[in-house]
Amino acid sequence: MRENNPTITEKPQSNLTRWGIYALILLMVFLLGLLPMWWQKRQVSQELEAAQKQLRKSEIKGLLTTSIVESKRGEYESARQDASEFYTRLRTETDKGDDSLFTKEERDKLKMTFDNRDSTITMLAQRDQASTERLTDIYVIYQQAMGQAQLPSASPSGASPTLQPTQ
Repeated sequence: MRENNPTITEKPQSNLTRWGIYALILLMVFLLGLLPMWWQKRQVSQELEAAQKQLRKSEIKGLLTTSIVESKRGEYESARQDASEFYTRLRTETDKGDDSLFTKEERDKLKMTFDNRDSTITMLAQRDQASTERLTDIYVIYQQAMGQAQLPSASPSGASPTLQPTQ
């Protein structure tokens, strides 16, 4: 009779199972390297988006300040073009709603700058020296809407600017 061997022999793992484990380990190592890179890309993308929004805000503000400077120099036509572009870009951004680079509170405050858009553009087209004062008042309103420190008003009373429609 045959005797049962008291030592138990283990069945060797098949090559397929071994390669499957290697592939799983390799996948885990790949993912461990991929996740930090994905996270970094995500953060950089968010920073880029914030920088682009800030740039667009600066461009809009720059159009208004350029318009003020040019109207003070007597260059009313180029001031009119810059003011018109300021209003166009500002309207485009405020009309985007929640996708706008402005918050809802900022958009609400900026709406008053549109009250005298046509009269301001007309004043510049007519080479009216009072247009400089009007543009300065709009600049102060813009600054206040952006939450930046209030600039001294050009009006002698020092009161906050209020735009009155011209006829």
